[in-house]
Amino acid sequence: MRPYSQVPILRLLLPLCLGIVCGIFSGISIYPVLAVMIISFLIMLAYIIIRKLKRSFSYRHYFGVAVFIFFIATGFMLIRLNTTWLEKYHYTQFTNAEAYLIRLSEPWHQKAKSIKAEGDVVAVRVNNAWKATRGKTLVYFENSNSAKKLKYGSLVITQVHPQEIPPPLNPGSFNYKRFLSFHQIYNQFYLPADAWTFEGMGYRSSLWQQAYAYRDLFLSEISNQILIPREVAVCSALLVGYVDQLDADLVSAYASSGALHVLSVSGLHVGLIFVLLQKLFFFMDKNKLAYMLKQLFIILLIWFYAFITGLSAPILRSAMMISIILIAKYLRRDSYMLNTTLASAFIILCINPFALTEVGFQLSYLAVIGIVYLHQRFVTLIYTSNHLLNAAWQLTSVSICAQLVTFPLGLLYFNQFPNLFLISNLAIIPISTVVIWVAVAALMLSFVSYLSVIVFWLWKIVFALTWLMNEMLVTAEQFRYAVIKGVYLTIGQTWLIYIIIAMAVWFLLYKNRRAVYLFYISSFLLILSFIYDQILINNQKKLIVYAIKGQSAIEIMNGNRKVFISSDEVFNDKSLIRFNIERYWYETGMKQLVHLPMIWNNTRAAEKNDRVINRFVATHENFLCYEGKLIYIPTGFVPFSAKDNRIKVHTVIVTDQCKNKLSTLLQRVETKNLIIDASSKIKIKDVAFPSGTNVYDLRKQGAAMIEM
Repeated sequence: MRPYSQVPILRLLLPLCLGIVCGIFSGISIYPVLAVMIISFLIMLAYIIIRKLKRSFSYRHYFGVAVFIFFIATGFMLIRLNTTWLEKYHYTQFTNAEAYLIRLSEPWHQKAKSIKAEGDVVAVRVNNAWKATRGKTLVYFENSNSAKKLKYGSLVITQVHPQEIPPPLNPGSFNYKRFLSFHQIYNQFYLPADAWTFEGMGYRSSLWQQAYAYRDLFLSEISNQILIPREVAVCSALLVGYVDQLDADLVSAYASSGALHVLSVSGLHVGLIFVLLQKLFFFMDKNKLAYMLKQLFIILLIWFYAFITGLSAPILRSAMMISIILIAKYLRRDSYMLNTTLASAFIILCINPFALTEVGFQLSYLAVIGIVYLHQRFVTLIYTSNHLLNAAWQLTSVSICAQLVTFPLGLLYFNQFPNLFLISNLAIIPISTVVIWVAVAALMLSFVSYLSVIVFWLWKIVFALTWLMNEMLVTAEQFRYAVIKGVYLTIGQTWLIYIIIAMAVWFLLYKNRRAVYLFYISSFLLILSFIYDQILINNQKKLIVYAIKGQSAIEIMNGNRKVFISSDEVFNDKSLIRFNIERYWYETGMKQLVHLPMIWNNTRAAEKNDRVINRFVATHENFLCYEGKLIYIPTGFVPFSAKDNRIKVHTVIVTDQCKNKLSTLLQRVETKNLIIDASSKIKIKDVAFPSGTNVYDLRKQGAAMIEM
């Protein structure tokens, strides 16, 4: 590999990342870390002074260790300094607050049943006196005309108290609480139409205000010119980064084809704009002054594009990366692109250390590392004098290099691998490139009234190409082997795969024997971990009742075979299954899945329900039998029985079909486990539960998991 000295930024970036991870996941007090930071800084300072006085001073490794420790401490301190809930004036510290003054920090987003916005709690009222506070929050307004009139900077007052973001209710489901905590959001407000009042406009950054205004202007232009909702949604995402209009099925089609990055305004889009600008201003390369002005002008235009797309995190990251590369190139400091690229990551993490937790940050920098380090070596494997074939091979080799270093993270986060990524990128990237260039031209020319005819036909081209792109990907998703789904990796297994890839590259490029040893050791450990996971999967015997609001979802697990009991509505709702259950299915292995419809409320259907499901679950009316243990799902009114003749079962699952009061039910059923389903409206207050009965209230505790 290229010598470590050629990428000096790694000496700072690696310990900084390590310190950030320690700051996020450890509970170490800030004071010992601050002491370590000061001591390491003094060691660095002492080395520099001694080096000046005594040129032959040779203890350089002390300086290196001090730098490493200093930046670990720096990463830790950056996390703690950016964790707002620890601050004295964070609004959650005022537990006796009577009212809250909230300033909307972004335009609202339309949701299915509400209007969502992000806000800052700028003041709280305590004992009839307002006190200034800080802290971010989510605000959900009831759908109303007054809520839709709110804008960026609007002030609202409410006496509704914030609710803590709940943790995930189901195993393996997306941890929205942790995701929001990385963005310093810990609470949310649910505001009915009569629970808040508009108090005028608060502080508004002129920069952000203009950015949102330009974004709204371009969104309006896109919707007015294209008209068809699906293509409007894709163009809005592709050009401006506005994803609210995208439906789940379309996003799934892009993800399954490995082209999801097209729908996120990121490095691809900024790179295409950069290439276009380089070609447009080719005439400014003739002298040094003109070249400097060209680079400056391109940087300004790149940031203007970031500005009109709403300054989202991916676009800011990409704009920062290209700006540093251009500056380094002008200063003749671009001898190694990887060092320059990682310098942008270092700056971003110093500004926002929580950026390290973003999937987009990880994937984008890994892709750039793969392309910068491997592409020039990989592309030379095949050479052709045909310009079209050469361009296709260039694009294909870039996709392979990027995919090689990002697929482990893709498996970790998304549990799938797009088999058609080469074909889709070979077709989609050229089409999306033309869409972006033509659309940017149309947006610029739309300000010139007498060019309206040209603008009209440019938008028609954009629509036609977007429609073609959508149809290609939707069709590709229907192919049987378009995507490999259900792959589950742990974080440790992901690291082992990266070590295997790194050692393989190290050996192939430099024929280093140590790389072979590390490759075999890592491969052996990875195989052992897969075998261990499979042993655990084969031995699992569980009853799981998922917590899905207003619905019933029951699963009996025997090794990698599962019986899933729910209504057809739940089982066929792909979005609901994907968000709440699917990842846990992958984690616990899923060789066979049998769906048993929830039909016990229908007597005639229940009579036909006597059978053995998936060779390990027997059903009879309202009863399930697994491992010799009875599971009872009561419906209607459970008939009265004497105390000695009570129904004796292992588990009772109370759904919305049970009509008895809980106290009455317990008089007629004897059970070890009582599960109150998320669909049930039964009340448990003041109920005296028998001793030895395990009670699970899914409405508050989340999913119930019982070892059978």
